Amino acid sequence: MAIARDAAVDGGLGIGVTSLTWAHTCAGSDRVLFVTAFGDVNNDVITGATYAGVTMTLVDKLVAGTDRYVYQFVLFGPAPGSNNAVVSASSPIAIAAHSVSYTGAQQSGPDSHNTGTETSNTTLTVATNVVASNCWLFGSFRDEVGTGVPGAGTTELVDAANGLYSCDSNGTVATGSQSLQYTNVAIIAAIVTSFAPVIAPVVGAKILIRNRAYV
Repeated sequence: MAIARDAAVDGGLGIGVTSLTWAHTCAGSDRVLFVTAFGDVNNDVITGATYAGVTMTLVDKLVAGTDRYVYQFVLFGPAPGSNNAVVSASSPIAIAAHSVSYTGAQQSGPDSHNTGTETSNTTLTVATNVVASNCWLFGSFRDEVGTGVPGAGTTELVDAANGLYSCDSNGTVATGSQSLQYTNVAIIAAIVTSFAPVIAPVVGAKILIRNRAYV
């Protein structure tokens, strides 16, 4: 079964809050849900994310320079239908977030991931070492100022004009080093994850049963 994009939602921006809540609808089978979020400046106070009350797994987080932390969370097998996604913090801060879901994903976890930062050049390219065949890439990018422009092999899914971007490869990538890219005047940080498709059973496979004699 091939991976397909299901839904992409802007979760909004909360100022001086300890949580941000929005609705996301997951459909189809073999689902996976990603959440991209930013938190405080220089302080790691985002405590986690949930969907339909289920704790999501933190893929990675990072901060560059004097800008905000960016986080990427994932949940394999999220509940179907419309449910609340929630990003929480230990103290009141500005929180922005997006959610993106896919179908046809292998449920055992991400294939690979990597992070990157750039404070002096205008382009940030983050590559990860893809292991399985027919993976997609998902990316969480944060920039400090201006509007980022997606680069080679990168499709922008959500841009809420607050410097937070969710993007993907818009299709399968080869194994080995594969990347997502944004260009801007001050790209800050990114997390890129590869995730694999469900392996379909072999059609027409034969099962050999050894004859046994029972007394």
